[in-house]
Amino acid sequence: MYCTNCGKFLENSYKYCTSCGEKVTYKTERTINLPLKYVKGKTGENKVRIELYKLSGDYLVLHDCLFENNGKTMQIDHLVVSKYGIFVIETKHYDNCLIIGKKTAKKWAYILGKGKYKIDNPIYQNDAHVKFLKKLLKLKEDIFIPIVCICGTCKLDVEYGKVVPIIYLIEKIEYFKEEKLPNYKEIYYKLKVYNLTNKDKRKKHVESVKEKKEIFKNRCPYCGNLLIIKPGKNGGFIGCSNFPRCKYTENMK
Repeated sequence: MYCTNCGKFLENSYKYCTSCGEKVTYKTERTINLPLKYVKGKTGENKVRIELYKLSGDYLVLHDCLFENNGKTMQIDHLVVSKYGIFVIETKHYDNCLIIGKKTAKKWAYILGKGKYKIDNPIYQNDAHVKFLKKLLKLKEDIFIPIVCICGTCKLDVEYGKVVPIIYLIEKIEYFKEEKLPNYKEIYYKLKVYNLTNKDKRKKHVESVKEKKEIFKNRCPYCGNLLIIKPGKNGGFIGCSNFPRCKYTENMK
C-alpha cells in the first residue's frame, strides 16, 4: 500500500506515514502528491527528495536534518535508515560545468567555460557527517554508508564509490544487502526525535555557517591564504598573498 500524501510504500498496519508523518489513507497504486515547492524546486536537495520516494517501505527517510551534540550542530541533507545500514546523503547540484577530482583530494576542480575554480571535496564534508552521527547515536562506523549525490547537467571526472549521479542513487542504495541494523526502526524514531525543528535554533545554525563563510570570504580558493589588491599594467587586480607559490588572481569588481 502507498501513502496518498507522499507516495511512500507502507505496511497496512501503519496509521501514520513513516516518511512524512501524516495520518494516511491507502491506495494500491503508487501516486505521489508532493507539495508544489518540492515539484517546482530545481535545487539538488528537492530532486533527491523526490528520487528517494522510489524506495520501498524497508527504507525510512529523513530530509533536511539538523542535529546537536555537545554544543555543536550539524545539518545533513538526507538520511535513509534501513536494516542494511544508515545512508548519509550529501547533495551537490552543478550545471553546465566539468567537475574533476579524486576522493582523497581536499579540493576538486570546477571548470566553467575558460574559468577554473577550486571547490571543497564533498566527500570530506560527508565523512564529517558520519563521524558526528557515530558519536550522536553511539554506533559503529561501518553502520553508516556515506553517499555524495551529484545533480544537474554537469560532467563528472571523479572517482566513484562514495560519489554517484542522481540517476544511479536508488540503484546504489539497493546494492547493499547485508543486514547490519535489525533495530533500524528504533534508530529512525530516535533520529526523528533528535532532529531540531525549532526555527530559532535552525536560524542560529544558518547564521553560524554564514559567519564561517565570511571568515573565508577573502581567502584564496586555491591555498587558503589572504587575497590582496595588487597593482597591474591595466589597473589593480586581486591576487594571492602567497605569490609566487600560488598564482591565483581575479579581476576587481
